Amino acid sequence: MAIPIFENGEPLEILNPSEFICHPLYFKNGHTDVSEIKLRSGLVANLRKVNEKLKQISKYQLKIYDGFRPVALQEKMYNQTYEKFKAERPELNEKELAELTNIYWAFPNRDPLAPPPHNTGGAVDLTLVDEENNEIEMGTPVDDLTKKAFTNYFAYNAKTEQNADLYHANRMLLKNAMEEFGFKNYPEEWWHFDCGNQEWASLGGGEKVIYGSAESR
Repeated sequence: MAIPIFENGEPLEILNPSEFICHPLYFKNGHTDVSEIKLRSGLVANLRKVNEKLKQISKYQLKIYDGFRPVALQEKMYNQTYEKFKAERPELNEKELAELTNIYWAFPNRDPLAPPPHNTGGAVDLTLVDEENNEIEMGTPVDDLTKKAFTNYFAYNAKTEQNADLYHANRMLLKNAMEEFGFKNYPEEWWHFDCGNQEWASLGGGEKVIYGSAESR
């Protein structure tokens, strides 16, 4: 049963490129015509705090790839990944392919009682960049579809993976800075963070879900 949603009506806010480093990944890759990145205004305020914290403890800042995502785009990316795994893993049946796809993409559910995390405007994909806007080494790119994307992968494989300590330390720097200001990391994707939605609550972020689908906002 889905965690109940007590929608607070908070609007979506377009991230200002003069304030944040924005790289709308799915626009850049030709999957959508929408170039803006939108998030609930509460998340935008918290991301400002994260950037300020990062300035205090490092020379890094956030680079943001994605926020609110319509269900149609979620469905497109989900199906594309499912077909990719189907071609690569012919030994898997439909159930196993769906389970594998579900690790990296939330099912494109149109049920308002259980929207995909990004559809709420309460999920964000991001990384860290240095003073010259170079991405910090995290061990994989954003949207990597392997177990190396799991946040703690390099901690568990430090003896067999080159630069594992560096990658894990960088991931922890991002994770700790985000979680200090209310976000929760999805453990299968080092770049994905939630706040105020059902995924956030399921990860122990809080008891009251305040963000449902933001499709019409």
